[in-house]
Formats: sequence, C-alpha cells, structure tokens
Amino acid sequence: MNKNILLTVCASILLCCTMFDSPFAAAQQAGDDECEWRILVAYSREAGQIWNFDHEDLRDRIVTEINNLNVAYDQSLIVTNAVIAVTIHLDDYSETSGGWDDHFERFRLQNEPGLHMEQVHTLRDDYQADMCVLIVNEAHPDNRCGEAIQYVDGGNNEPNAFAIVRRDCLGTTRFTMMHEIGHLQGAGNSPGDGWTYTWGNGHVFNGNRTIMSPWFDPQPRVARFSNPDVLVAGTPTGTANANNARAIRRTGEDVASYRTTPNALVRNNILIPEFRMADNFAANTIETLNQYGALRGSIVHFRAGQRITLNPGFHARTNSFVHARIFSCPDPPGSLVSAVIDNESGAVAGGVELMTLDAYPNPVEENCTIVYRVLEAGPLSLRLVNSLGMEVARLLEGRMHEAGEYRLTIDASSLTEGAYLCVLQSGGDSISRLLTVLK
Repeated sequence: MNKNILLTVCASILLCCTMFDSPFAAAQQAGDDECEWRILVAYSREAGQIWNFDHEDLRDRIVTEINNLNVAYDQSLIVTNAVIAVTIHLDDYSETSGGWDDHFERFRLQNEPGLHMEQVHTLRDDYQADMCVLIVNEAHPDNRCGEAIQYVDGGNNEPNAFAIVRRDCLGTTRFTMMHEIGHLQGAGNSPGDGWTYTWGNGHVFNGNRTIMSPWFDPQPRVARFSNPDVLVAGTPTGTANANNARAIRRTGEDVASYRTTPNALVRNNILIPEFRMADNFAANTIETLNQYGALRGSIVHFRAGQRITLNPGFHARTNSFVHARIFSCPDPPGSLVSAVIDNESGAVAGGVELMTLDAYPNPVEENCTIVYRVLEAGPLSLRLVNSLGMEVARLLEGRMHEAGEYRLTIDASSLTEGAYLCVLQSGGDSISRLLTVLK
C-alpha cells in the first residue's frame, strides 16, 4: 500500500529534522501479524581478522546469503521473508580450543559468568531479532560448514534459536546459512535422524538435493526447501515425507513471535560502524535523538507504519546507504523507498514519494527486470553502481518520462558476482535498490 509522505526540514541549511510521515496509515498493534523473521548475524574476532581489510566483502556475503534465503522461500512457496536485523563484529570474542560446543555455549547463554556475550543478547532485544547466527573461522571437527539447535515442537525454542557457520562456507552454493536457519525453523535433514517432524526432511532428486538434505550427500544443492508441490525440470522437489516447506510454515508464527515489533522506537546516541547493517523497525513511529551516525559502507534501514523522524545530530558518511520507508506489515516489496542518504552532509536525496523502484529476480544470474514508477513527468537517469561506489552501467541518461510505471530488462550475465546498487534519479531526487548478482 503506497502512502503519502511529508518531508519537513527545519532549523538549519543542512538536514536537521526530517519526518517521513504517513497521516492516513492505520496503526498496527505491536506484536500483531508479525510478517518477517529477523536475524542477528555476529562474527568472531578471528573471522573479522580474515576480513580485516575487506569488511565490505563480509557484509556482501551476508547480504547474499539472506537474499538467497528469501528467493528460496519464494520459490518453495513459503510466503514470508527474512530480514537482517543487525550485524555485529565481536572483536572481544576470541575463538578458543574449546571447539564448536564451546562456541554454542558462549554464544547463546547469558547471565552465567564466563559464558555469556551480553552484547549479543542486548542487541537481539534492541533489534527484535528472532534468530541469531555466529560466523567463525575455526574448522569443524567433522568438516561441516555449520550447526544449529533444532526446533522442538511445543518446546521453548526462543533461548535456543542460535546457529554457527564457517566463514569460508559463506556466499557459496552450499547454502550453509540457509541450511542452519532451516533447522531453527523445524526443517530436518533425512528420515531416521530424530528431527522434529518425521515428514519435514530434505530431498534428493534427479542428481540434485534440496537445501536441507544432509551435508554429506554428494549431489549439488539447489536453492529450494523440499516441497512436493514445487517442481524443478518437471520433478517434484519433495514427497509426503520430505516437506521442509510445510515444517517452516508450521513453525513460522512461533519463530516470528520470539521478538515482537514495538509500537514506537527511539534511537539515542547510536553509531553504526563501517560496513555493518542495522534495520530499525516499528509498528508506528521511529525517532532519532542526539547523535545517530552511519559510517562508511554501512546499510541502515528505518521502517515504520506512520512516521520516521531524524532529528538534529543525524548524519551519514560517504558511501553509507540509509533508507527510510513508511511500511505496513505486510506490504508489497518495493512499495516505497522514501529516502536514500549517501553523502557526507547527511542531506536527504529524494525526500518525497515521487518514485518507486524494484528489481526481480533478486538475486539474479542472467536477465533482471527493473520496475520503476514516477508520479511526475520529467527526465530520468538510471545507473548501476558496484560495492566500491563505481558506476558500472548507465541504463538511462536524462530520458523524458511521463508519469506512470515502466519496466526495463537488463542482462546481468556480464557482471561479476557481488552486490550492486541500482540508482534512479530525477532532478534532485533519487532512490536505490540493492541488487545481488550470482554466478
């Protein structure tokens, strides 16, 4: 549902008080109709040291994993999506000789001296993260790429919604993070392994295996959760006893309710470090107080049902991406991107809802369709920018458009794998959409 946006700039020649307001939006009650799964992603000191000079690469790998997960949900007929709630570099957490069991204990436990990481639990609450994933550098003793605590039907699963993945397994066709998150949602591997649902297992078919099939199966994985109603090359991707999609749908409401959406959210004196991500989500209103900063390469979202207010002290550094959206849950993807802040001063580019932008499929391997809508006639420019801020393609250059919706198909096969921004500009207004290219 599109909504009217009111932009107010006050008190200074720079942006001081920006309000993205939806006066006609119906209030959503906190905790009602939770429509997404929110995921906290942390990484250890050692994993961070591997990317010491390229945290951008780690950020993009995490984005790719979650984008792939949402594509798999969609293609497996699981009608919901996952969101990165926040990412954390645990620079004070060092991997020890205790192994993976020790990681699990220290990652998930709290209020036990010597075992807890309060930062994880504090941010899990602050950003309403339903599930948590830790990225480590240490090899698994069985050479696995990850582990997770299996969802138990009827149990108290919220304290155990934790998974661990190896950093070298990210961004590959092993789909490791997706696999472990599936376990947190009740999806199993194979019959006889004691999973929560005897019918909720992965599946092997026509020389392929679905996301949740066992790690030791030799077949290549396809980005599907098993579902007998979904076909690949004319063959069902599941059976009555191999239906991950049914398991995930069954547990979905419970998992999404681990942390509920607040009616109002206030962010006070927050700094989002370089190449980290934060999603601020509230049913009705979000407001920043005092200092709120987004450093270079960070990706920050503000999403609220009625109003977003960025008060004096808000700032965003060069090459940070700050998006503000008036958003009802559920809401069609790409229904509104009201602002993108991407410069040193923190001024807003595109403060009113003059344009919308979306791209599908996303992630993309070959052809991608870009859908954009403009409410006023005028010249438009559309360009593709890589993660270094370099323009790699200029798709439109000052072409006149009447008000309306337009579609443009691009060939992404020549692009290297990674994250790109698709930027649509009209005069002084601009919006962008993150596009992930896979190979």
